[in-house]
Amino acid sequence: MKLLKKTGVFFLLFISIYQISFASQKRTIKTGHITGSAFTVGDVELDINQPLPGVSKHGYIEYQITLKNISSDNPYTVKISMPAISYSTSEAHIEEISRTVVVPPDSNVKVSLFQPPLPLRGDKLKAQILETGEQEVFPITNVSRELFNRWTKYLPCVLESPAVGREEFPFLSVDEKKGYYKGYGGLCKSGVPPRGWSENWLGYTRYDGLLLTASELKDCSPEVFQAIQKYTEAGGNLIVLGKYSPPSHWKDAYAYEKDNRIMSKDQEIDRFLAGIGTCFVIPESNISNISTDTWKLIERQVTVCKDLWEQNEGTNGSTFFPITGIESIPVRALFAIIFIYAILIGPLNIYFFTKLNKRILILASVPVLSLAACLTILLYSAFLEGWLAKGRASVFTLLDEERKQAVSFGWLALYNPLTTDRAIFSAETELNPHLIPDKYSFLGGPCRVDWTREQVFGGNWLIARLPSHFKVRKVETRRERIIVKRIDESGATIINGLGAKIVKFYLMDGKGRIFEASDVETGKDAQLLKVNNIFEKRSSDALNSILAADWLTIKTKVSAKPHLYLSENSYIAFLTDAPFLETGLSEFSINERENIVFGFLKKGIGDEN
Repeated sequence: MKLLKKTGVFFLLFISIYQISFASQKRTIKTGHITGSAFTVGDVELDINQPLPGVSKHGYIEYQITLKNISSDNPYTVKISMPAISYSTSEAHIEEISRTVVVPPDSNVKVSLFQPPLPLRGDKLKAQILETGEQEVFPITNVSRELFNRWTKYLPCVLESPAVGREEFPFLSVDEKKGYYKGYGGLCKSGVPPRGWSENWLGYTRYDGLLLTASELKDCSPEVFQAIQKYTEAGGNLIVLGKYSPPSHWKDAYAYEKDNRIMSKDQEIDRFLAGIGTCFVIPESNISNISTDTWKLIERQVTVCKDLWEQNEGTNGSTFFPITGIESIPVRALFAIIFIYAILIGPLNIYFFTKLNKRILILASVPVLSLAACLTILLYSAFLEGWLAKGRASVFTLLDEERKQAVSFGWLALYNPLTTDRAIFSAETELNPHLIPDKYSFLGGPCRVDWTREQVFGGNWLIARLPSHFKVRKVETRRERIIVKRIDESGATIINGLGAKIVKFYLMDGKGRIFEASDVETGKDAQLLKVNNIFEKRSSDALNSILAADWLTIKTKVSAKPHLYLSENSYIAFLTDAPFLETGLSEFSINERENIVFGFLKKGIGDEN
C-alpha cells in the first residue's frame, strides 16, 4: 500500500513538472491565420500558423512558420521538419517535409512547408538549430489526408471567406445517397479574411474554387492578390460577390466579344477567362438574394475543375502514358538463368566434387556460383535497360509575353533502373502523383520533400524499375518569346526565341490574318506564309474548353484544327522539347519531351500594316 502511495506521489509530481515546463515554453500570440502559438528553441522563437481548412484529392497543404531570432549577435541555421515522428507503412505517404533556413540576428524570417497530396504518417513539428544542436518538438494540427481512396467520392472543395456568411450550398452538401464521404470537399469556411491568406499560389492548389466578396479581394495585400491571380490563371475558379472589375488582361480575353455576360434563369453573371481558369463576378452582394440556379451554374464549373484531377484514376499510368524503351519484365530469360543456376548449384555441383572426392569444396562453390548468378542477372538487366533514367513529358504552356508569365501543365513520367533519392523540381511546380492501386492501398512507401531552395523529392517517389507518373502545373516568370520582325498581307518574319525547335507554327495578327511556318530552329529566322480559305468560326472559349478536357487529347485536337484556338495577336507553337518544365533528374537515356505553347503577343502586332 505504501508502495502504491509513493508511486502515485511520484506520478503526480512528474505531471506537475511537465505541465509547468510546457506552460513556460508556450505563449499564445496574435496570428494572421486560423490559430497560432509561439514556441522557443534556443534563441529562436517559432510562430506556427495552422493551415487553412479543406480536404481534396489534389494540390498542396501549406504550413506557415515565422522564425524570430531574439539574439542581436548570432545568426542561426534552423531546420524545421514535420512530422516529428513518422510511422512507416507500405502504402504511399509523407515521411518528412523539411526546410533549412538562416535567420539573421534580431530579425524575422517567414517560411512555408507544403505537403504534397499524400497523407502524413505522424504529427508535430520539429525545429533544430544546427550550430548548437538544440532541438524541440512542437504541437501542430495534423492534416493527415486519406487521399486516393478508390471507394470514396469527393465533393468539389471551395474555400469561403468569413464575409460570405453562408453555412452551406446545395451543391456542396454531403449527399450519402450519391456516395459522397463526409469531410471530403464541400464548403470550407475560413476563419480569417482573405488578407490573411497565403502569399504563394501553391497554398490554393487543393481548392476547386475560392468564394469571397469584392471588398475582401480589394483589401488583400499585393502579394496575396498575386497568389490568388496565379491560382486562377492556373485553372482555378475565382467567385466574387459584389461589384468588381478584374485585371485588364482577363477582360482582354473577351475583347472580340460584344459582351461577356452570361445568364442563369433570373440573374446576370460576369464571366472572365483567366489563363486556363475562370473568374465569376456575381454583382449581387447580398448572399440571400443569389438564386439557386446561379449556384448550380457555379457548381458545374467547380465540378469540372475537380473532375480534371480524377481523370484516369485507379489505372496504371503506363497504360495511357507509356515511356518508350520500357520493356515488359523478361520472365522467360530470368527463369532460364534461375533454372541454370539451380542445376549448377545443385546436382552438377554435388556430382563434380563427389567425383573429385572433395565435397568440402561445396561450401566454397555455392557462394561463388551465387555471386556469378547475381552478376549475370545484373549485367543482363543493364544490357536491356542501361544505367540511365528514361522520361516522357507532354506539356502545354500559356505564355503571356507582355506580362512575362508562363502557365504550364501536363503529364510527366519517369523511370529509373536504379534507386534514386534526389529528384529536383522548381519551388513553383505542383506535382500530383498518379499512384498504382493495390487491393487495399496505393503502392509506394515513405516519401520525403525538402523545400530549402527548390522542391527536392526523396524516398519512394521514384522506385527503381517502376514508372512514376505525375500530373503537373507550374506558374512562373519567363522571358522566352517570339520576335515578330515583319508582318503584312504577303507574309511575316519571326525569330524563334522559345528555347526549342519549332516543328509547326501558327500566328494570328491583330487583323485576324493567319500565318504558318514549319521547322524553325532555336534562335533562327523563319518566313511565314499566309493561310487562306479558313471559314470555320472560332468559339469564344474554345481554348479554355479544350484545356478543361483530358490533357492527353489536346495535341490531337489542336493539330487537327489549330485556327480554332487562335485569337488576335496570338500563336501556337509545337516544340520538340519542353523548356517550360523541368524533369527532375539530370541524365536520361531516353527523354521524350514535347511542348505546345499558346502564346499571346504584345498588343498591336500587325495592326499598323
